[in-house]
Amino acid sequence: MNIKNRLKEAFLSKSLKIVEVSRISDIPYSSLQNYLRGEREPNVDTLVKLSIHLGINLNWLLTGKGAMFVEVSNSPVTAQNKQEAELLEDYRESNEQGKDAIERTAKALANAAALENREIA
Repeated sequence: MNIKNRLKEAFLSKSLKIVEVSRISDIPYSSLQNYLRGEREPNVDTLVKLSIHLGINLNWLLTGKGAMFVEVSNSPVTAQNKQEAELLEDYRESNEQGKDAIERTAKALANAAALENREIA
C-alpha cells in the first residue's frame, strides 16, 4: 500500500470527504485530489498539517507501520489545541516584523492576565 491508498483509508476511516479535509487542514482541494490520484506526493508541510488537524500518524502514512492515528493522552484534541496549532502555523508563516508583533502582543497579554490574577487573589 502507498501514501495515496493510506490517505484514502484514513479519510474513509474518519468518514471525511475531500472538501471537508481541505477545510479542516487548510490544504487546497486540488492538491488533495492530486495526492489521492497518485499524481503527486504530499510535501513535509502538508504531512504536518494532516498530522496536526486529522491526527494521522506520519509513520503509518509514510511506511504503513504503526497505528493509523496518533493516540492522544486520555483526552480528545480540543478546539484550543487546534487554535494553538493554527496560531503556531501563522507565526511560522509570518515575516520577521509579523513574528515580532505576535511575540510582543502575546507577552503583553500574558503580563496583563498575570497582573489581573494577582489583583483578584
